[in-house]
Order: sequence, then C-alpha cells, then structure tokens
Amino acid sequence: MFRGKKRVGERGRFLGIDESNHGKSPEIYVAVFSTKKKDIEDKLHIEKSRKNKNICDILCGRDFRYIIIPREHKEILGSGTNIMTVVFTEFIKYFKDLDSVFIDGNVPFGVLINVENFLYPRSCPKLIGIPKADSKYPIVNIADRVANLLFRHHTQEGSKNKIVGQYLEHLITPRLEDYANLIEVED
Repeated sequence: MFRGKKRVGERGRFLGIDESNHGKSPEIYVAVFSTKKKDIEDKLHIEKSRKNKNICDILCGRDFRYIIIPREHKEILGSGTNIMTVVFTEFIKYFKDLDSVFIDGNVPFGVLINVENFLYPRSCPKLIGIPKADSKYPIVNIADRVANLLFRHHTQEGSKNKIVGQYLEHLITPRLEDYANLIEVED
C-alpha cells in the first residue's frame, strides 16, 4: 500500500518499521532511520539473522527508536489497526521530515488515513507497507533484527532490566490520551 505525495528518495530520509512478537504481549515495534539510499533498494532476498549481537553493531551508525505495547495498552487500544496508527504516528513525529516509511506487512487503508489525520497539519511521508519487507529492504531487515533482539532480552529472566536500561533513551512511550478518539468508550 502506497500513500503520500512525495516520490521515494526526494528528501533522502527513510524509516524502516518492523515488530517482534506480533499479536502477543508485549509487542515491540522498532523504527530504524537512514539517509542511505542503499537501505531502501529492493533486494531479492535478505536472510533474517537471529545472532545475539550488540544492537550498535546491527545499526552501523543508524538511529533507532522502539515502542513497547504491553497487554494493558492492547486492551485499551483494542484493534491492531489502532495500535498500528499509534506506533506509526509516534515514529513519524519523532523522526520528522521523512521522505518514505517502509513497513513490514500490509497496512490497512484506514491506518494510513488515521496517521495522516494525527500528523495534520504536518505532511505525511509516503507510507509503503509490503508483506515480507524485512526480507526485501535492508532498512526493514535491520528493524526486524533489532526488534527481535530487544524482544528476546525483554522476555529473558535477568536480562530485562539490563537491556531496557541500556537502550532506555531510544524508547518512545506514546501518550494514549493523545489517541482518545481511536478508543471506543462503552456506555
């Protein structure tokens, strides 16, 4: 799904987004920022690496941010489309002036509209949702590797505090009240 007015590569500011533990709790979403055009070149097949490396070694100088969606937030936000709206909007607001955002998986049209609405009056970058983007685009593959590593450390007994503390400055915590109109209120 493509949405946005700019051509891919116009500004040279790209974001790749992927998640780990999709559909379960907690979900960890990662956005990797790059200005390298080679990071958005479609490759035939990129292997998924699950080596327990240092995140800095995986990033090779790129910046990243992550969002943890705990069970309680999933219950409040309800649908997966609401979660996607919050996550994509938060990453785009943080990195600013993006040209294109490459997302692993299909992105429902309603999510694209919601993201545009939450970003208004800022312009929305081109949002490109592609199934298996983590095996086609280096920037999404890197986001996948970081998300997997963060998730494994987050759920391992004893290493949770170490990894969270080490990368705490990269954590974005969405204010759910900013997205109140997404949440259905029961009478």
